[in-house]
Amino acid sequence: MPPHFALGRNRQLQGLAQAMVKQWEKNAIAKIAIKRGVLNTSNERMAEELKKLTGATLLSRNKDYIVFYRGNDFLPPVVTEAFKARLKLTNIRQDEEEQARQNALALIESKVKAPNVPLVAGHPC
Repeated sequence: MPPHFALGRNRQLQGLAQAMVKQWEKNAIAKIAIKRGVLNTSNERMAEELKKLTGATLLSRNKDYIVFYRGNDFLPPVVTEAFKARLKLTNIRQDEEEQARQNALALIESKVKAPNVPLVAGHPC
């Protein structure tokens, strides 16, 4: 399989991480070629940082390539954002319902009055 990306330096891997996520919408694997002869390259450090940024599984790493697997639980960013929005809406509705319950309970408690005279069982008041 040819590499999907080519990487030269250890800096600014956020853009590559975003490109990998985009690639995973089509393919379960992202293969990155390491450019030879470029200063400041440490494929071990790059692999660890990309793993941290993407949450991927590192399949292999050698002097020429780094290969990542997205995992079975990968969700495209569009789906993830929809889940987050739905969760936020659910939390807002739960908070509103809880507030309504608290208001109703306070209203009921304020309308209940304690009797002024002691009640005696079997005695009409």
